[in-house]
Amino acid sequence: IQCGACFRSFETPAQFGQHSRICREGKAVASHMVPSETYRYAYMETQTSAKQNLEIKSRFVLEIADNTDWGKVSKTAGLSDSKLRRSLHLRNILNVNVSVRRRQASGLITANFIARGVGQNPADIHAAKKSIERAVD
Repeated sequence: IQCGACFRSFETPAQFGQHSRICREGKAVASHMVPSETYRYAYMETQTSAKQNLEIKSRFVLEIADNTDWGKVSKTAGLSDSKLRRSLHLRNILNVNVSVRRRQASGLITANFIARGVGQNPADIHAAKKSIERAVD
């Protein structure tokens, strides 16, 4: 569910209900499902501790044939955080950070794309989500 006024996304109607009471756009807030052609990926939005900005994240699970030696695979494929950041900067995507991690408990390898310091207005949220899409692609 997405707020029609400020474009924030919510997983449940209860979360949207809480948001609609505090949305800056007023009480006439309508929700709508995010069409698949608007955004290709799911996003999680969290407020920073100062509550002035948002962090917008998208997470993907990587599947590789042999993930037992993740350190060797990541070095061979160039999946270090600094190399990924450099690659994004070369593509002129400056506001997205990437980290690829292997969880010891589950063995899953996840790629996290994060846009930090996003303003709480529709234009900034939309631009951050589109930047993450460009970074993933």
